[in-house]
Amino acid sequence: MAFEAVFLDFGGTLAYREPEVWDIFSDVCSLNGVNLSRADIDKGRAMADRSHRSEQFQTRELMEYFWQEWFRLILVNLGVAAASGLSREIYLRVMDESNVLLYGEVKECLPEIADLGVVLGVVSNYNCMLEQSCIELGIADSFQFILASDLVRSHKPDRVIFDLAVKEAGVERDRCLHIGDSFGADYAGAKNAGVSAVLLDRLGQEKADCPVVRDLWGILDLVRGGRRASARIDRIDGEKRF
Repeated sequence: MAFEAVFLDFGGTLAYREPEVWDIFSDVCSLNGVNLSRADIDKGRAMADRSHRSEQFQTRELMEYFWQEWFRLILVNLGVAAASGLSREIYLRVMDESNVLLYGEVKECLPEIADLGVVLGVVSNYNCMLEQSCIELGIADSFQFILASDLVRSHKPDRVIFDLAVKEAGVERDRCLHIGDSFGADYAGAKNAGVSAVLLDRLGQEKADCPVVRDLWGILDLVRGGRRASARIDRIDGEKRF
């Protein structure tokens, strides 16, 4: 199949945070006499997520409130005292120390994908700073559109954000390909919206029965229908072969 548009997730696909937010979270707590394992934090996150949804903010001020309140709720759910003070400290450390960085092949690979004549877009569960982050990373000009879930009020795997991407791309739905690192949000979400999809599994840990690539070079091969020596396409399901 000849694809005419490619949609890329952002976090875990194009970029990552270093140090990781939850490493900072754990360190701040430890320095304040609160020792939490990653399993503890994940448990607190699961409880906090039931009532605190990121789609509700569209400005930087609301984003800052969201992060601090989210951290506070995680701590409250874990029975941590002085949660408000700790959440503020965690937020300030994340903003000061955690940097958004591109994966190694991204800047080299994106122009090669664009040179194939496809429409490139970002479709991400991300906050209102997504476009600014792309600008700061020097990749914004590679994309014809950038869709952040918080701004379009649709959160993958919801169909709406994929429908918007198809509309922005201006091509037929069956000529669109979405790639991301989450099986549920990216692969299943796109497939349920009638968009072809591939899972990006950089660590080779995903066990789902679906098409998988290990980096963006694998995506380049799928788009142009050829094989690049460095690409690693691990599994292709029986439903659709690219």
